[in-house]
Amino acid sequence: MTRLYLSVLLLLILLSSCSKDFLKRYDDRIEGGEWTIVDINRPNGGSFDRLPFREGDRFSFYDDGTIRYVPAAGGIYEGTWDIIKKWNIRTEDRVNTLTVSAADFMTQDVRAGYFDEIRFTGTNRFVAYMYDGWRVFKFRFRR
Repeated sequence: MTRLYLSVLLLLILLSSCSKDFLKRYDDRIEGGEWTIVDINRPNGGSFDRLPFREGDRFSFYDDGTIRYVPAAGGIYEGTWDIIKKWNIRTEDRVNTLTVSAADFMTQDVRAGYFDEIRFTGTNRFVAYMYDGWRVFKFRFRR
């Protein structure tokens, strides 16, 4: 009986010390702070020329669905974002998707992207996949 109590106590200590972010909705997890693209991986090849976003680009997601996007090359874009849970026919599973659309009102340039799947890999990290035909681009974000 003592072993059971010790096991339960140890489990409670472990759970209380861990981050509870995995229990939050994706919308709530992405809001707050600044996210930076730290890496773009293209395991199936393909050119980065057609991608709307690059390494070093920074995003701030706000709870009202607005976004502030600052490319590494400069400029300030304002726009909207949305996360929707959808069926992914590639993985045959329900996944969270991310849509981003922003404009630089000084230059009239518009950047928009659709991430076919996003997955949090930690409190301050997530990966987002952009499918382009048979090519898959994997974006790694960090806060």
